Amino acid sequence: MSDLLTAEIVQLIAAARATIGTNKSTESARPIDIAQPNCVYIETIIAHSSCGENCMRAVPIELWGIRREWDSQQTGLAPLFLKNAIRSHLHFSQLNSWISTLNGHLPDGVCCTYRISSHGREFTSTDVVNEHTFPVCRMDRQSILVVTVKYIKAENMPLPIGLCLTLGQVYK
Repeated sequence: MSDLLTAEIVQLIAAARATIGTNKSTESARPIDIAQPNCVYIETIIAHSSCGENCMRAVPIELWGIRREWDSQQTGLAPLFLKNAIRSHLHFSQLNSWISTLNGHLPDGVCCTYRISSHGREFTSTDVVNEHTFPVCRMDRQSILVVTVKYIKAENMPLPIGLCLTLGQVYK
């Protein structure tokens, strides 16, 4: 159940972030590998549209962490409640707030996408970074699932600037 739940949560976050500010449906999000490690990180980025997730000038705006902790005596939520809490956060997020102020669309030349890895990164932003830890989810008798999200809190959406190193295009 744990690998499946982790994959479901990764897919939930990835699908919500891959289609934000576009007319795409959630079915068009990239498929997620079910065999995720015990610790998965999803970095939501604003990137140049021409190079997407490979953009060297991408601006990280969220960092989701999903990790399994062993030998925990903590009680936790049922998986359904954790997924509902994540859906709620995705809907009422800073990113959705920025998109709504832009009439539901990202600025021309940029896209919102994500990167999945087994190691986390730190934000190097000068903006305020908030962190939210969701209530833990009891996986089985020995383990819990801990989900956190760090996100930039700013009035305006940070955008990639300068030369797009992947394709050699300039965006301002």
